[in-house]
Amino acid sequence: MKLDNKIYNLIKTTFNELSYETGGILGGYKGVITHFQEDLGRKSFNTDSYILNITWLNERIKQWAGNSIQFYGIVHNHLTQTEKLSGEDKVYIEKIMKSMPAYINKLLKLPIAKMGLAP
Repeated sequence: MKLDNKIYNLIKTTFNELSYETGGILGGYKGVITHFQEDLGRKSFNTDSYILNITWLNERIKQWAGNSIQFYGIVHNHLTQTEKLSGEDKVYIEKIMKSMPAYINKLLKLPIAKMGLAP
């Protein structure tokens, strides 16, 4: 899977403006991530974990599908310079990956820390 450079920069900019443990969804077509939607409907601004607003995000995914944009995954940020997945992240990712359509079969690790790229 490839990530469009414009989307990568949008994610970096968005995450630098948001508090920790916030996120959104990724979409695209033909194996290229071309869309990012911040989780504007998130239910919590907890700095310990990202709690997705699944209902709100599913509505965005349905809108994308109407425009032939496939859902490719979820992205969220951590504390500054934290690029390792937490134990909770790993468990949650495994559950998500098991429920994904066959075309989503790889995990893209995108380490972006607050204030820019992780080293």
